[in-house]
Amino acid sequence: MAEGNVLYEANEWNYKAEGNYHVVVANPSGKVLRLRKLTPNPSKNVPESSENEIKQGLAFIEFVVQPLLRDSGLCSLPLLVKLSEKFITNVMKKIEKFRPEHRRSRGLDTKKSGVLMQDYCFLTRNKIWNDLKWLGAALSADTVAVEIKLKKGFRPMQNSHIKASNPCENICHFCRTQLYRVAVEKRFKACSLYCPLDLFSGNIDRMTFALRCLAQNPQNNFRVFLNGELKFSQQYLDDFMQEATTDAKLESLHEVISSVFVGSNPVNSLHHLICSMLLCHVCPKGVPDAPSRAAQFCEGLKHKQALQHQDIGTYPDTQISSCPPPSSVLGLILAAQRLNLYTIEQINSFNEVLKSKLSLPTGNELRSGQTGSGNVSIKNGQCVNKTESIETVASYVKNFLISKCFCDCSLIFAIKRINEPNTQVNEYLKKRTENSQKFASCDVIADNNGNYYLVSVAVVDTDPKPATRIPMYLDQHRTFVEWWDTLCEKEKD
Repeated sequence: MAEGNVLYEANEWNYKAEGNYHVVVANPSGKVLRLRKLTPNPSKNVPESSENEIKQGLAFIEFVVQPLLRDSGLCSLPLLVKLSEKFITNVMKKIEKFRPEHRRSRGLDTKKSGVLMQDYCFLTRNKIWNDLKWLGAALSADTVAVEIKLKKGFRPMQNSHIKASNPCENICHFCRTQLYRVAVEKRFKACSLYCPLDLFSGNIDRMTFALRCLAQNPQNNFRVFLNGELKFSQQYLDDFMQEATTDAKLESLHEVISSVFVGSNPVNSLHHLICSMLLCHVCPKGVPDAPSRAAQFCEGLKHKQALQHQDIGTYPDTQISSCPPPSSVLGLILAAQRLNLYTIEQINSFNEVLKSKLSLPTGNELRSGQTGSGNVSIKNGQCVNKTESIETVASYVKNFLISKCFCDCSLIFAIKRINEPNTQVNEYLKKRTENSQKFASCDVIADNNGNYYLVSVAVVDTDPKPATRIPMYLDQHRTFVEWWDTLCEKEKD
């Protein structure tokens, strides 16, 4: 375990981002440090922050996340670091003025350890990088990085929780939740027109439309960095472009990335690179073919536009879509998300049986694979004794929690342009672009104009979900469904 003094001085760390439970700071050496926030109400289902909890999270990455990503290099193992109370206090003082105002009510927990990892807003110097530098390639001075929260990329074929013949049954979880967040909770000013089913479709037109929707209304699902500094986000649009059109927002994004992307439409080049990297093969070994499935469609867009029209353009007129390749970035994540096909009602029933049979109030045993003995069976979402082993039921719950992790993870792309390559570099670039196997840490991708870039992609935010959250997930689900059924009944009338 690294000690606090290995991490330089507190004044070298700068604010980068934060969520409900953590603040992320970065230093000039290309490292980021994730620090735990104070728990507002210990009685709520918030996982305990401790050195042991961090170790469990690291073990989850090593023994669950990395194998599911087929050792593709998409997810690296962070480092547990011991931090002094003085270090955390000084970091907190420095970053406080840079935090969003609505986040400042909760400070940092000064008695906890931290997690140290690479700053994925910058490229890793791997063999491809070294080869290009040796051949005399010049790279852009700036690095653009894009962070995307993918969300759940499929819709269960039968939404048993929705009333029969309900016209809203063909809407994905993200789009239904968006409508509730805007119409009822007033959490956002406008619905995000982004639909994860478009991004996971494997169809370039639908994927590009999804990326355009993310830029139009980023919320916390889309952020763009320049040399590690956040330059385009929902906060930026709220502060400076509240009444701007979609084209004006895309023009602002154009200005942020123009030092790296060349051509008349840098945003289109960015979209092309992201789509290419999402669909290319990143596994060093073969991946078993997934069952053949047609890409799904979601009808959420028309409901969002009915609630509040937005000038996003025309939805792609295409029915030609297939799921992404199994060995691609999207294919690997989608396969992990599909580990669970049970409803939350069924999962809650399974979990109740486990708690009664095994006394698992924290869910830690589920994450570590510790199960007891006994027999239960499942029928219509209910658990009945005699057929299925307790280990099988535990596997259902564990797969649900793993699936939730991959539904909530993010991708970070880092990009540098390769400038005016010489003959040797050109030959090398052509060979790399012809190679269908890509290194996630850093490889060559060409845009739609024939320009070459070094691109990396990383999967982040893969924290394990505790089983104690399952009742909360069920309550949220029931609230959404009740409201959604009422809305659909009104639309029928």
